Amino acid sequence: MMAASCLLKGRSLLHKPITARDTGETLGTVQDIVFDHDQNQVLAFLLDNRWRVEARMLPWSGIYAVRPDGVTAHNAAMITSGINLLTVRRVFERESIRRGTRLTLRSGRVLGRVQDIYFDTYGVLEGYAVQGGGEHGDGPHFVPAPRAVRMEGSTAILPDDHQRTMEENAAARHRLPHALRLLARDIWNQADLGDHDPQSDTIPRALVHAIARAAVHLAEGLQATRAVMTRDGWYIVVRGQVVTARALERARAHNQERALLMAVGVNPMHELLAVMRQQELSRSKRGS
Repeated sequence: MMAASCLLKGRSLLHKPITARDTGETLGTVQDIVFDHDQNQVLAFLLDNRWRVEARMLPWSGIYAVRPDGVTAHNAAMITSGINLLTVRRVFERESIRRGTRLTLRSGRVLGRVQDIYFDTYGVLEGYAVQGGGEHGDGPHFVPAPRAVRMEGSTAILPDDHQRTMEENAAARHRLPHALRLLARDIWNQADLGDHDPQSDTIPRALVHAIARAAVHLAEGLQATRAVMTRDGWYIVVRGQVVTARALERARAHNQERALLMAVGVNPMHELLAVMRQQELSRSKRGS
């Protein structure tokens, strides 16, 4: 099973260079992204500024690496016309999800219109940035890539049960504060720092990190109120996304456990401070 990789926002790559790995030559710039909504897979990067199957494209199979600052092809020979790529031809021959496509559930509920896509380093589409949909306000919100889509003109119809992938787990939210406090207390007690001054400005960073690593699994099923990103511009979790096991893997791989917990509304440092003050209060009562 492939490791969970971080995400890129599709439009952040527009007009970024496509270079050849073997020569360093700039082959063009990213003008658009072709993806298959049935397979949830990026198929190619468009080098021409016209959306047509005859345009020059770099297929995913010709890519050496994708980074926030651009795309690297194996070599210039990887560039071809979309007409030569069967999977790309199929996208152009049918109605497909694109920017502006309206997403609805089978029940008729409108989720909004697609503004962008999020995909990982394997080209796997993880979700859409969607504008509108009523309850989400004016800003874009995250809609996970569905397992099945039916197109009717410029509308993509998703299964009704897809709604659950966008909703926070109420039980996980309810148990989070208590579970985090218990973990913080256990790790504090194991550290044997009972004489540490709770009013000190120097909070043991190693303990905060240990609490975050031990507790990050508690974020699964909760909705992130802000994005968490790596230092080089990859998304670990998108604002509005419900945290999944893949997001947890990304956070652990990039030592962003504390940031992920804070994105779902808790701060391990605050929990550690609360435990320290509680311990100090208990000592004061015993001494009086």
